[in-house]
Amino acid sequence: MNPSTAQLQRIRDLSQQLSDELADLQTILSLPDVPIPLQPSRLVMSWPTGDITRRQLSPWFDATGYAKLYQNGTQYHTGHDLNLGDYGDSGAEVRAVADGEIVFAGTVKGWQGEVVVIRHVLEDGRLFWTRYAHIKDVTPIGPIKRGDLLGYICDYLPAGKQNDHLHIDGSWKDLGKVPGDWPGLDLARLKVDYFDLMKMIQDRLP
Repeated sequence: MNPSTAQLQRIRDLSQQLSDELADLQTILSLPDVPIPLQPSRLVMSWPTGDITRRQLSPWFDATGYAKLYQNGTQYHTGHDLNLGDYGDSGAEVRAVADGEIVFAGTVKGWQGEVVVIRHVLEDGRLFWTRYAHIKDVTPIGPIKRGDLLGYICDYLPAGKQNDHLHIDGSWKDLGKVPGDWPGLDLARLKVDYFDLMKMIQDRLP
C-alpha cells in the first residue's frame, strides 16, 4: 500500500524535527564546559591576640564581656576587652580574626589609640564587621587575611601598662562608616547591631 500525501508530509515533518533536535544537541555539545559554582567555604576565624592556632582564648582573658554593664553603670559594652595577666598585653601584636577587607584605619574622636574596622563575608553572603581599638601602627585600608598583623596594643591613656588592653567587637552594622559607634545604655540596639564575637570565633576555629 502506497502512503498517502498526508502520511508523507507527516514523515517529512518528523524527519525535520529530528534534524533540528540533532542540530541543537550538537550546539550544546560544542559549548565550553562551565564549572558548577561551589558553595562558598565556611569562614574560618582565629583569636586576635597571641598564638592564633590555639583552641582557647586563654592565656588571654575577657576583662569586660559582650553586653556587660560597666563604667559605673553608664553604658553597655559592645564587645570584649582582652588582657594578659601582669599587664603582659602592653605592646602585643593584634591580628585579623578572619579574611576580609580593612575599611577604616585611623583615629576616632574620644577613643584612645587607633581603630581598625574590617568587613567580612559569611558563607551565606551576610556581611559583618570587626573593630579593633586602642592599638597603634595600624595596617592601612585594603584586603586582609586571617592572622595578618593589624597593629600593636598601645598605651591606653597614657597612664602606664595597667590600663592597656585590646577592645574588639563584632557588628552587623557597617562600622566602616561609623567607626566610633557606641549604643551606650541602649541595650536593645546593642543586641540588634552587635553580637558575641568571642563565641563566633570559638565556633569557627580551624
